[in-house]
Amino acid sequence: MDYKDQKHEDVYIKVPTEILERLDLKEETKAQIHVNEHGVYINNRKKNTEKTVPLTSITIVGLLTLGICLFIFRDFSQIPLIGQRSIASMVILLGVISGMINFTYYFIKDNKRDNSSLKLYWRNLPVVLLSYLVIIVVAQLLFFKVMGQLFMGATFDIYTSSCMAAVMTGIVNYVMIYSAKSITPTSLIRSLVFVILGGVFIAMVTNRDQQWWLYNFSFLGTPEATNSWQFNLTLILSSLLMVALIDYIFVYLYNIEGKTKRLIALKVLLLLTAICLGGVGFFPYNDSLFYQSMHNRVAGYLVYLFIILIISIRWLLPNVSKHFLRISYSIGAMLGIICVLFLGVHYLSLTAFELFAFVLAFSWLLLLLQHIIDIVNTANEVYTVEIIRQPTQETVKENN
Repeated sequence: MDYKDQKHEDVYIKVPTEILERLDLKEETKAQIHVNEHGVYINNRKKNTEKTVPLTSITIVGLLTLGICLFIFRDFSQIPLIGQRSIASMVILLGVISGMINFTYYFIKDNKRDNSSLKLYWRNLPVVLLSYLVIIVVAQLLFFKVMGQLFMGATFDIYTSSCMAAVMTGIVNYVMIYSAKSITPTSLIRSLVFVILGGVFIAMVTNRDQQWWLYNFSFLGTPEATNSWQFNLTLILSSLLMVALIDYIFVYLYNIEGKTKRLIALKVLLLLTAICLGGVGFFPYNDSLFYQSMHNRVAGYLVYLFIILIISIRWLLPNVSKHFLRISYSIGAMLGIICVLFLGVHYLSLTAFELFAFVLAFSWLLLLLQHIIDIVNTANEVYTVEIIRQPTQETVKENN
């Protein structure tokens, strides 16, 4: 049958008013429906959902950086790429200050007008801001370290140096503004991964000449290690970021599942885990007997908390999937095996045992947080709609 000869019926989709409010749609307005392999999505075509970074802020920061650098470098004929009074030092300093201001401004601005159900609370801002500042500083340090090796001894005149600093500071602010406008629970998890893995990696690289692996993993935070404060600060910041993330997602989990005793217990266990993680860095293992005792205690508590969480997650977290339970029990079994290999048959060294335990435990914790976020997102994003098929006038006449 030819397509134009077919009798068609009008089909309407009846959606809850909450969807209209979230998409800022009014009655009898047109919306876009996107269909792909993942499903069907409704979008307000009049509303720009893309996260755009205003160029005005970037331009202002660039011009201010240019003026400051021209003033500071005025007595120098050549400015080095790295070192004191260098391009790198100016970019890091001005990037942190301006990035912090822009991040805070756009975080507050976007959070006020955001109608989504997942918004950060004001109490989370200091921790999130500090974490992103650490990330951007670490990224800049790594970048300039590589550039310093590639262009060893490179110097530039005052105008070239000032322009380079202005451009790089503008890029830093672009990243900070975009991050402030795009914060989600998933992005916070990525930040947590970057902070802890980046900090640990830098500590390992910094102490490679001291062969830290011949001692133990905790050596990176002892006074004998080079720049041990970096390793300890990484653990403390990771702890704070975990606290902010846990506080963030459990507010919405309570709204979905109710503030039950099981969820309260799960939140307490996760918060205690985060506190113990920070405690390992806050109490580094040094010559003080008090610090040694506290370090060993919080490290031991951390192990016990992971064991309790893995065993009890089946009862504490509602709607936990069987797939996640299988992963949890598999990781728990692997932790048990490496304990036997270390304590029982003495096959693994202390460093290998600590590294294996750290990777497995941290991976499971990230999976747990992501699983909770998936539960929250699913509950907030899934709606029941009604499809109404309304026959056309031709169809009605034909039936009559």
